[in-house]
Amino acid sequence: MGKFLILKMFVLGLYGEISPDLKFNLQGIGGKTYNESIFAQKNRKIIFFISPHCRISRKFYEYISDLTKTHKSTFNRFYLISPNYIQALLPDDLAYTDLQMSIEGMETLSKRYGFEVPFIFDGNQEITKALDIKTTPSVVFLNEENKIIYKGKIGEITPKGSVETTYFDQIINGNYPSKTVITKVRGTEIKTAGDMPATSRILQRYANETVKLVYADKEKIEFFMKFHNRKAALFFLWQLEDRNCRENLLKVTEIYKIYRKRGLSLITICISGDEENILENLKQAQSSAYNFKSDFYQTNQLYSLSDTDGPITPMLVVVDKKGKHQFKLKGDIEIQELRTRVLRLLN
Repeated sequence: MGKFLILKMFVLGLYGEISPDLKFNLQGIGGKTYNESIFAQKNRKIIFFISPHCRISRKFYEYISDLTKTHKSTFNRFYLISPNYIQALLPDDLAYTDLQMSIEGMETLSKRYGFEVPFIFDGNQEITKALDIKTTPSVVFLNEENKIIYKGKIGEITPKGSVETTYFDQIINGNYPSKTVITKVRGTEIKTAGDMPATSRILQRYANETVKLVYADKEKIEFFMKFHNRKAALFFLWQLEDRNCRENLLKVTEIYKIYRKRGLSLITICISGDEENILENLKQAQSSAYNFKSDFYQTNQLYSLSDTDGPITPMLVVVDKKGKHQFKLKGDIEIQELRTRVLRLLN
């Protein structure tokens, strides 16, 4: 998960402005592209910087959706910007979302919350750096002359989890401060290309995690189902003969590494094949979870939760932290569906 930052609050001596030399050509949702001409228009520009994976940003999505509808006019132009360098994100940075960090994920987010304004991907931080944005969620308000009236937080999150946006609402409604105001922002640090060395080191550490394989009988499997560390758990049953054996292992391992810091466990159980080949496949998938070799007859309790139609593997059984069965999936793993259901369980 990204770092939480606090930016100092201060007032500039006069209105700041965006550089007239700024040039860019960026992709947005719906197949649209945007360039510096958006700043040539004589209207107010309200630019929200949000990260699909940022849990603080998520608190403001409904407010942003409502605001852009109630203040929709030729006088106001709203823009949403997703500003992260995707390759610099770690798996656990994504632990509070089921969205892909891509244009497709932005499309999904836009549909979920009914955004009706341009949503731009700024992965190399061309606009983001020009406006010196380091954290999401942030907002920049520019007047018709591209003077920066306000930059900073959208609002506060109350102890009850709602949002308080009175100060920014006043600015939207025309109550401008006499000078540019910059307020402190609490949120998630924007990842840039400069973060890649640190990200690479951490990913290499993940790749070097120990992968083990041990035998599990019926009693051990039942114990893990009921009491395993009081965590939500994925039980993935597979065989070397499965058509997409390695791909499915990679998918469940990816899900595990995204959500494990939130209390998700992974138990893989291979019910056929020799240990050497099983272990090799687990190593290639970097499955540093609990990996068991067993047989069909030792896994009856898991199979009793499934129907008997079709192939017996691959199969995924998911239990909550109390050991209660939540859902099962048979056949090849569909990663988006699994992420959505796991996130719902953890939340």
